[in-house]
Amino acid sequence: MSNTIIAPPKNHAPQRTDPQRLAWGVLLIAFAIFCAICVITGIGVNFFLFQSTIPMGSSLSVARGSAGANEQLVGAPTSLSFNADIRTVAQSQAILAFTDEGVNNQLIALITLKENSSLRLQSALRPRFNWSTTGYEVDLTRISGRFDILIAEGLGRDVSVRLTSRQGALVNLKNSGRYSIDTSDTSVRVVTREGEAILIPPNLEYGIAVSPQNQGIVDTSDNQAVLKPGYSNLLRNSYFRMMNPNVTIGAELDGWVCANDTADNPRGSYRSQFMDGMMTLRLERYEGATSHGRTSCLQTFQPGLNLAESSYNYFALRATFRIHYQSLNVCGFTGSECPLMLRIDYLDQNGEAKTWFHGFYAESNPQIESPLRCDSCAQEHEFINKDIWYTYDSGSLFALFPPDQRPVSIIGIMFYASGHQYDVQISEVALIGGHVDEVIQPG
Repeated sequence: MSNTIIAPPKNHAPQRTDPQRLAWGVLLIAFAIFCAICVITGIGVNFFLFQSTIPMGSSLSVARGSAGANEQLVGAPTSLSFNADIRTVAQSQAILAFTDEGVNNQLIALITLKENSSLRLQSALRPRFNWSTTGYEVDLTRISGRFDILIAEGLGRDVSVRLTSRQGALVNLKNSGRYSIDTSDTSVRVVTREGEAILIPPNLEYGIAVSPQNQGIVDTSDNQAVLKPGYSNLLRNSYFRMMNPNVTIGAELDGWVCANDTADNPRGSYRSQFMDGMMTLRLERYEGATSHGRTSCLQTFQPGLNLAESSYNYFALRATFRIHYQSLNVCGFTGSECPLMLRIDYLDQNGEAKTWFHGFYAESNPQIESPLRCDSCAQEHEFINKDIWYTYDSGSLFALFPPDQRPVSIIGIMFYASGHQYDVQISEVALIGGHVDEVIQPG
């Protein structure tokens, strides 16, 4: 038997890490982490300083009747938070205003809710800092009813107002301008008076561009969007832009001839004024006046606007204004001295000259008996709240008159402030002509 000698295992010395290589690895990893932190911090700081947003000032005011926010009636102007549900009832009108509190409460947009309309204020955002590069964003959902939208001029940054109907149709407004939206259970219609709107049917990513004097219509039953001619404004300078910024007494305002009644003492005044993101015409009379006065603006058609021979089958008078002050109750003792009156001079079917009046007032003391219409007025004057923008739309002019008194030719359109002391701002007076179905025809 042979003796087998087993060699003891070799002792392997442990491998030693090169300390220089380890140091370089740690340094490189630390540097990579540092660079990542710098990049992330830089992106975060850049986003915070130039792109981050904060809530924008949002308030609801009632111009006429009543309105509610989150099932609560609104009286005085009320600040709103996100996800607020807003609704108007019959014969009511409300204004949803968005302002930039960081720029002296600059107006960004006004949304007018006509009667029986509703929406949800999803969000309204403004840049965190004035030097930020981002724009203004307003998101309104569940819209139902009729709306007018004004996006202010000269904002100096991008703006986006998005309105989504209950059926999912999207209206995207990205330009200063004036728009109207009308929704029903089966359609959404957008009319662009100024600016440009994008109308996108439900569940689609693209739609149609609605340029000025056009209208876009989405039929939600077949999800099709079509572009049609809109409405034409038959008056010049309806927004009072084409005028000297410092209007003087007796000046012609490019289409409008303004004046005071010759016997007025003291005399009223009229002047252009940029207010709430739009040019306005201000009619005022103070100086403690206790006698009748009138400040008026008139635009005439030569030889007359013949409605019967026009290519349009629909005509309406539209005015947007705000009553700041009046000293008389209602429209005076005879109902003829409203702080704002609209007047149409026309010829009826017998060729006889006729005049239509309609007035608005903001003071009503029930302890003082005052008539609600003038002797020549076919309708009662309308009460609106002070210092709130209100838009009046006559609807079809043919429906305002008995069949034998309907206008055949319009001679002129006038608006005026009257009474003792008054102060009114007007931002729009327009005579609209267009094509609609099932309207009352002249004659």
